[in-house]
Amino acid sequence: MKYDPFLFLSALGSGGISVAFWKLGESVGHNALITFAELFFLFLQYVLFVINLWYWLKEVRQQQVLFGLMRRHSQHPLTATGWMSMPAAFAMVLNSSFAVLPTFFNVSITVLLPLGLLMWVLSAAITLILGFMILVNSFAAGNSLQQFHFGILFQPLVYGLNAIPGIAMSSYVT
Repeated sequence: MKYDPFLFLSALGSGGISVAFWKLGESVGHNALITFAELFFLFLQYVLFVINLWYWLKEVRQQQVLFGLMRRHSQHPLTATGWMSMPAAFAMVLNSSFAVLPTFFNVSITVLLPLGLLMWVLSAAITLILGFMILVNSFAAGNSLQQFHFGILFQPLVYGLNAIPGIAMSSYVT
């Protein structure tokens, strides 16, 4: 098996479903079924993320140049936006973990804040580095946009996904 961006998107979707069940529990009250659904989809997200991270890292090592930066004869630069699915899934790991885990373990979010901030900085740094590489590859290709690619919309989406936990955690930082 090899790296496929859509596998990371499945981790992103599982985290989103977990957050949806958490919000449902906040609205109507947590019961055993809602709590089970939250934890099931959160666990599924973790498993999918870890498995896909291994394939992502393996693919990075197989390439001679980090993410194909400045390769003249590589694939179209916009297809490189598939690399952005890892930080998108990573940001959703943060979003869903900081929604579900404090509620489930009945702890304050301030207990998890140092780890969350460290993970958020890592996620934001990966997103900014990949975004810069995609931008450089797009300008280095020197050709006009001849076809629409999903990655054009995916890049700002990942920035937004990273902003959500950052904004949420900033209110707890003194």
